[in-house]
Amino acid sequence: MSDARFFHDMMDLNLPISKVTIGGDYMYTAGLGEPFDIKAPKPGMRKLFRKMKALMAERGVGFADVVKVTALLCGPGVWKDYCDVYAEFFKPPYPCRTTIPVVGDKPFLELDFVIFRKGLSQLACNGEKAAGKSMRLK
Repeated sequence: MSDARFFHDMMDLNLPISKVTIGGDYMYTAGLGEPFDIKAPKPGMRKLFRKMKALMAERGVGFADVVKVTALLCGPGVWKDYCDVYAEFFKPPYPCRTTIPVVGDKPFLELDFVIFRKGLSQLACNGEKAAGKSMRLK
């Protein structure tokens, strides 16, 4: 990947993962997750969507630029809650979406996005240089 840019600045864990990768006009996010209260799932879900919004804003993009969403959803009976919160952040035309139900000990939602914005690679490169943030070219 000669022109891909890998961004590590949002990684809280010491894992071999880039939180964001930009290749050409596409941006890919690693999965971000958030547990939620099974009795009141929407606040925890909204918290995760706000984290994704902040991550995208750092690169000059937003929900309107998202073309694909992958979600891992753990929790019985929370599908409608997830769809309601999703619709608070995404407006038509909606991006493609894959939602995978998973089994776990605690309810959680994990999201990753594919974002498209014409000129994104140049915008990200200029913005990172100006902000002095870490960037690794491969």
